[in-house]
Amino acid sequence: MRWTNSSRRETGRALMEAITMEETLNAPIDRVWRAWTDPEQLCPWLTLRANVVPKRGEPYELFWDPAHPERQSTLGCRITFIRAQQWLGFTWRGPSIFDELMNENAVPPPPPTHVAVRFTTNGEQTTVRLSHTGWLEGERWAEARAWHVHAWKAAFQNLAAFVEGRRLPVDWSAPTAQG
Repeated sequence: MRWTNSSRRETGRALMEAITMEETLNAPIDRVWRAWTDPEQLCPWLTLRANVVPKRGEPYELFWDPAHPERQSTLGCRITFIRAQQWLGFTWRGPSIFDELMNENAVPPPPPTHVAVRFTTNGEQTTVRLSHTGWLEGERWAEARAWHVHAWKAAFQNLAAFVEGRRLPVDWSAPTAQG
């Protein structure tokens, strides 16, 4: 697993570095692609429930507390671009502990952060490269970014185990896994 801090964007507002991650998985691209785009495949490696329609403009909603979909979820997030087995982009909400910062509860609400995932294949292996952008400057944003670094690392551990047929190291139903 390789982590970097790159892709600094300038949009008139100060932004922190993107979270980037790249991992080569021992699984064919169609298996890895479905893991990201099929709601049944997203559970359990990334979430407890998913509402994902793999088309531009459609939902990319993940729920870690399905009984309360407005909490611990990406409710309202949308796919921003998609090219089958090559690219997937979607908007992202933070966990409830960062509602006042990154979600609709913030005043004024910030633009959502964004996740872009690139898929490349080499036979029976697939490389996944994730870039999570849109992090504003400030102490609370730094905390939110650090929380997401930890969460994406756990997610990628689960993704590798899931597509390779191994036991998942992180149980998203455990309260400590949700923040």
